[in-house]
Amino acid sequence: MDYQEFKMQMVEELRAMTESDAEIQVRKIPKDNGIVRDGLTILRPGQNVSPTIYLEKYYARAVRGEKPQEIAADILKEHGQFEVKRAVSVDVFKDFSKVRGRLFFRVVNYDLNEERLKGMPHRRVLDLAVVYYFELADCERGQAVVHVRSCDAEGWGVGEEELWETAASNLKEKKPFELCAMNCLIRQLEEEAGEEHDDIPAVPGMYVVTVPGRVYGAACLALPEAFEPVAERVGGDLVVIPSSIHEAIALPVPEGVQKEKIELMIRDINENNLTPDEVLSNRFYYYRAESRELQMA
Repeated sequence: MDYQEFKMQMVEELRAMTESDAEIQVRKIPKDNGIVRDGLTILRPGQNVSPTIYLEKYYARAVRGEKPQEIAADILKEHGQFEVKRAVSVDVFKDFSKVRGRLFFRVVNYDLNEERLKGMPHRRVLDLAVVYYFELADCERGQAVVHVRSCDAEGWGVGEEELWETAASNLKEKKPFELCAMNCLIRQLEEEAGEEHDDIPAVPGMYVVTVPGRVYGAACLALPEAFEPVAERVGGDLVVIPSSIHEAIALPVPEGVQKEKIELMIRDINENNLTPDEVLSNRFYYYRAESRELQMA
């Protein structure tokens, strides 16, 4: 079965599993770094927003020979976890006072998203761009989010500086940055995946900086104060690695640090451990404890 046949089959299987008047479609979704992915949406009667379910991982299961009905059932299960079960008022999009308390920012690679950024209020930080989003509504697992476009900000009569100040304040208050020792994070991820290993070695001085839930946690790179606690613990400057759009890794500056070796390691991680739209940068940064600033390496 080729990919196009798979997409059509999933739509048919899901139609058989859902209400007859549910609207099911697959469309192209622009993502970070110029990536376009196939996203499936299911709108039931009375709903006007739907989570987007990306199909590539499910197609891999079909290639391995799994039954179409089982794959479609899991797509429906994922949809249910993120589904907003009520209609969302369009007034939310028109009134900044209704958005203000749910406004946050995240960071993306500037050069890889330059064209997309033309339609979004943003600011440049290092080799990254800060972009804004608001959490639309609660669902079973997290939030439905909408990215702020330039036309949205213009309609609100709000400039980029006010977006920045509002989003930064919300981030600090509602999504305070978390530090986690690297070995502790690995253990936590394995437990979530149902795996356990007793021999995970400690990595002295290496910390992951992110936000609760580990979604868009690399926003810390736009707020250097997030790295002050790590610098205090290790007693000096840091190497900061943008490990994905969801987190950064901070560690003491190694003796005899070699920029080329670190960047080679980052490129290897980006190519082999992340999806293309999760990649943040092939570069790394220094956090200077004395000036409390991040700077390009």
